[in-house]
Amino acid sequence: MNSIKAIIGRLVLFMRRAANSCQSAYQLSKIAKKGTNCSISGPGYFTYSHIELGDNVYIGKDCVLMAAESRIIIKDNVLFGPHIFLIGGDHRFDIVGQPIRTILKKRPQDDADIIIDEECWIGANSIILKGVHIGRGCVIGAGSIVTRNVPPYTIYTNKGTRPRFTPEQIAEHERVLYGK
Repeated sequence: MNSIKAIIGRLVLFMRRAANSCQSAYQLSKIAKKGTNCSISGPGYFTYSHIELGDNVYIGKDCVLMAAESRIIIKDNVLFGPHIFLIGGDHRFDIVGQPIRTILKKRPQDDADIIIDEECWIGANSIILKGVHIGRGCVIGAGSIVTRNVPPYTIYTNKGTRPRFTPEQIAEHERVLYGK
C-alpha cells in the first residue's frame, strides 16, 4: 500500500511541475517585451502589456508585477525570489466626499515606472513601489519594502543600506562585465 501511495505521490508531483511549466511558458508569451532566456518559476500575476524584461531574467513563483499606466522595466541578468510585489501605481484618496473605491480618474503622479537595472537580486517577499529605480548590481534583502531609489551596487534591507563592493571592486567588476 505504501508503494502505491509513493507512486501516486510522484505522479502528482510530476503533473504539478508540468502544469507550472506550461503556465510559466504561457505567462512569458503574454509579456509585451522580453529578451532571451527568461523564465518564470510558477504562477504569478502580471499586467503583461506594461512589463519589459531584458535577457536572462528569472522570476520566482507567486510574484506580482502590476502597473496600470506605468511600466515595469527589468534589465538583463536580474533574479527575483518568490513572492515579490512590484506595484507601479497608487489609488487616489484626495477627493472629499467620494469613496476611494469609486475614484477612477488617475493623475500623472499616481503612477510611475519601476526600473530595475542589470544584475540585481530581489530577495523573497520584497515589495517595490512606484517610481523606484534600483541601480545596477543591487541586492534587495528578503522582506524589504523599497520606496526610494537605490544607488548601484548597494545592499538594501529594512535595517539600512551598505555597499556591495568597494569602489575599486566596482571599477574592476564594471571593467570585466561591461568593458568600462
